[in-house]
Amino acid sequence: MNATLRRMPRFSDALVERKGDFYYTVNPLPFEVAETETLRRVGGAETNWHCLDVTCWNDTAWFSMFHGFCDGLGLNLFIEATLYNYFCIRDGKQYSAEGVRAPESPVLPEEEKDPFARAYELPEDFNINLFGKKVRHLPGIDEKPLDYMSGVPVRVKVV
Repeated sequence: MNATLRRMPRFSDALVERKGDFYYTVNPLPFEVAETETLRRVGGAETNWHCLDVTCWNDTAWFSMFHGFCDGLGLNLFIEATLYNYFCIRDGKQYSAEGVRAPESPVLPEEEKDPFARAYELPEDFNINLFGKKVRHLPGIDEKPLDYMSGVPVRVKVV
């Protein structure tokens, strides 16, 4: 996970509120993969306020994400990079990283663009302090999330 987050650091961000507006901010807390049969609340204390969570149990991994964080394509790129790094480490060899956002690949200018974003002029003293403001958890998961959540399986051919 560390290799993936070095290449795609925004996937470890947190959501904070400032005067009624919400912003993504760098989250210095560790991103921890949990070995559990249950999903955790994305954006809550259980996930160190991260907007993305990865849990695993036996031979299954779940990637849970706040829907406003990025689209499905962005999540798929993260999953591909995570699986690539996992298999390289597990098998002790470097596989071809063609088409994968691998740790050594450069960040492309397109990755930094948001077609719907608007530039704002911010005062020089503008600072989002993760620990000085009320951090909000996201309400997407309650006690029985599997009753209403849907999943998209990702099949990986191991060669």
